[in-house]
Amino acid sequence: MRVSIPTLACLLAAIVLPPRCAAAAPASHEAPLAGGVALWRTADPEGAVPLLRQALAAAPRGREHAKCALALARALTDAGQPAEAVAVLDRVVRDTMPGVLIEAAAWERTRALDASGNAAAGRALADFVARHSRSDHVDAARLALARRALQAGDAGAVRAQVDAVLRGRPSRLDRAEARLLRAGAESGRARDDAMRRLFIEMPDTSAAARTGVRESDLSGADLDRRAQAFFEARDYEAALRIHTARWEGGSRDASRALTLGRLHLIHVRDDAGKALAYLRIARDGGALSGPDAHLLFGRAHMKAEDYDAALAAYRAYLDTGAKAGRATALYYVGWLPYDRQRWAEALPGFDRFLA
Repeated sequence: MRVSIPTLACLLAAIVLPPRCAAAAPASHEAPLAGGVALWRTADPEGAVPLLRQALAAAPRGREHAKCALALARALTDAGQPAEAVAVLDRVVRDTMPGVLIEAAAWERTRALDASGNAAAGRALADFVARHSRSDHVDAARLALARRALQAGDAGAVRAQVDAVLRGRPSRLDRAEARLLRAGAESGRARDDAMRRLFIEMPDTSAAARTGVRESDLSGADLDRRAQAFFEARDYEAALRIHTARWEGGSRDASRALTLGRLHLIHVRDDAGKALAYLRIARDGGALSGPDAHLLFGRAHMKAEDYDAALAAYRAYLDTGAKAGRATALYYVGWLPYDRQRWAEALPGFDRFLA
């Protein structure tokens, strides 16, 4: 085949030079889609919207176009533009939504209708529950229906929706929201009691913060239950805050001293001096004794950089013959002198640890 010089020049230029002869390739939707989704996931829906608009404009028709539309609609709703989110999805539906994305599209459209206050939202939510009863979003739809029923004063409808949520396996946040809505459907003492229980038992949730209950309303026993619930939710700082306030308010038993010592030492890890002080009170009051006391004091003395006292505590633990923390104690009996270059003292400890 004969190739003219100008044609050959264009072919070579397309390979090794900037594309002056060849037409520029169309922009891909993939990079702006990935960037927009990343911004949405980091709680910046406003920043995501321009990138996702760009992705939607560049995406080919079909599945990729639908994916971009769903991502854009989700960001628009979260950015406070739900009416536009509905319009975006409606245009995609007219272009035929791929079957695998129908449920996701239905939920995003329903969520946007609800967020916009559209009169059709209630019907759309009920339709979503009926059509997609096994969806991951069905609890959110039921909770939205319960909120609408509560606003309308229909306590029976509220109970029906939230009870359906609670009978399933809701997330912790959805469970708390359901309990809040159900409490709101009650009246008088029943309402107050339900709100108080939610505030005490699920204190780390946003629903608990909306009960209207304050810690100053609680008895000492209820404050202790709330602190324990914070602890079980791994909000150790909140648990420490309540226990410290209870201690300063006069509730100074040895058991609380042990709890405060462990919080400072193990969970919050903020103050070795306070941990040691509380542990000594717990020991003197009988709440801390036996082999475990030696392990806790060893850890606290290490945190306070009193290494001789820590070494003595770990040796005392080994002298008890206890097994549960033996490996830990043996390690530190070797490591503590090693760290200070006391090699002869360190070697026997490491030998016992490795034996």
